Amino acid sequence: MTKEEVIRVILNYYGIGFADLVEKTRKRKTIEIRRKAIYFILKHTKCSLDEAAEYLEYKKNSHATAFHHNKKCNEFIIFDKEYRKEIDVIDNSILMAESDGMKIITIDNYTIIIKKGIAIKLSEIEFNKLKEWNDDK
Repeated sequence: MTKEEVIRVILNYYGIGFADLVEKTRKRKTIEIRRKAIYFILKHTKCSLDEAAEYLEYKKNSHATAFHHNKKCNEFIIFDKEYRKEIDVIDNSILMAESDGMKIITIDNYTIIIKKGIAIKLSEIEFNKLKEWNDDK
């Protein structure tokens, strides 16, 4: 899988554009998405720290930034249950984009349908309505 494909899944998940991801800002939400982007690029591709950082338009030789983002993401995965759930959903989206299949997972009271790297989160009621509608056809 390429870094472009990984980023496309992440952008679809968060509903943002590439320009928003690489925007020079210190907004927490943007930094969090960039952190996860670095984590997934390193996890699903053979990119180096430098290549991952440069793709997200950090300065050249900014492998330390990519290392820091990856390290922090791993720490949050260990200690934050909600963060780990979100990482799992994105990870499943990336894996499904690789295999071009569809997967349905349930987390808490939500059903998440993943197809071609796009995750759709449905409440239990919405999922049941979708199921009924699909059974009627």
